[in-house]
Amino acid sequence: MANNIGQMRVIEAMIACIILIMGIYVTSYFSNVYMVEGGSELKEIGKSVVKIFESQGLVKKVAQVIQGGNASDAEKLRSELKSLVESLLPPETFYMLKISSEVTSRSFLSLTNIAEENETFMDKISLQQMVTVSFPAIIIQYRESKIDVILIIDRSGSMNEKEPGDPYPKIYYAKEAAMTFVDLMNATRDRVGLVSFSDTATLDCGLTSNFTLVKNKISRLTTGGYTNMGEAVEKANNEFAVHNRTDAILAIVFLTDGLANRPCPHHPKHVYTTCPYARSYVLNETRKAKDNGILIYTIGLGADTRSFDENLLREIQTNGYYYAPSGTKLKEIYGTIAKDLLTLAFSVDYDIITITLTLARAK
Repeated sequence: MANNIGQMRVIEAMIACIILIMGIYVTSYFSNVYMVEGGSELKEIGKSVVKIFESQGLVKKVAQVIQGGNASDAEKLRSELKSLVESLLPPETFYMLKISSEVTSRSFLSLTNIAEENETFMDKISLQQMVTVSFPAIIIQYRESKIDVILIIDRSGSMNEKEPGDPYPKIYYAKEAAMTFVDLMNATRDRVGLVSFSDTATLDCGLTSNFTLVKNKISRLTTGGYTNMGEAVEKANNEFAVHNRTDAILAIVFLTDGLANRPCPHHPKHVYTTCPYARSYVLNETRKAKDNGILIYTIGLGADTRSFDENLLREIQTNGYYYAPSGTKLKEIYGTIAKDLLTLAFSVDYDIITITLTLARAK
C-alpha cells in the first residue's frame, strides 16, 4: 500500500506541474477549438471533417506517428487523411491540411489538392469563399522506468552508539529507515539489494523483488568493527555488473557514521582516523559506479560532523548528500530519496498538436 501511495503522489505532483506550466497557454488554444473564418456552408463542412477525424481515431493515430512512428507509418497516415478529406469534400472545393506542434513549431504533415501554379489564387479569395477550422489536441505520454537500487549500510561498532537525544542506537534507526524505503518501492517493477560493511563488506541480499527477504536481511544486521567503505561499493558494483537490467535506473543509497579506515595496510591496525588508502579505495569504486551510470545518494549520520567525512560523502554522491544529525531523521531522508527515484522513474512528455484545415472555393 505504501509504495502505491508514494508513486501516486509523485504522478499527481508531476501532472500538477504540467498543468500549471501549460494552463494559460493551452487555455488560449482550447478557447479557439473549431475556430472558423468565412462562409457558413464551408464552416459546417470543415467542422464535420475534423469531427470525423476524431471519431475515426485519426487524432490518436497522428499522436502515435509523431511520438515514434516510422516513415512507413507516416506515409500510411498521410494517404489515409488524403483519401478521407477528398471523399468528404464537395466538388470544386480546395483544401490545405496542416498538422503542427504548438510547443516546438514543428510541422508534421501538410496536404493539399492545390497545384503549385494555382497557389496564389488563395490570396485572392474573399472570406465568404474560404474557411479555416483549427483543432488543438493535447498529447500526454507517460513513461515508467524500472528501479534497481542497492542499500549500503554501515554496521561498524559506532553504529551501536546513541546520538544525543536518541533513545535507541543508530543501527536501530538505520534499519527502520531502510525497511521503510523498501516499502516505498514497487515489487512488481523494482528490485532492491543490500550490502553492509564494517572491517569487510558483505552482499547480504542480491537484487530482488522479494522485499520481505530484503527486510529480513536488514533486520538481522549486527554491529562491530571498523569502516571499509570501498569494499562495500565494490560489492554493489559487482552485483550490478552481473544482475543489472539495461532498462532500469541503477542507484546506490550509502549510509555511514564513520571515516574510511579499512583496509589500511600501511598504518597501525587500530586506527580510528581516515586512512588515505581506504579513502582512495572508495573513491575509485564510486568512480567506476558513476562510469556505469549508477546514481549515488550519500547519508552522513551523527551530530558531530567530525565523526564522519562529509567532504568524501559530497564527492562520491551524484544525486545528493544528506546530513542526519540524529537517527530519528533517517526515515525522512530515506523517504526523500525514494521519492526522488520515483520521480526519475516516471517521466511525462507532452505536446499540443493543432490540426488546421483551410477550405476554399474559386466561385
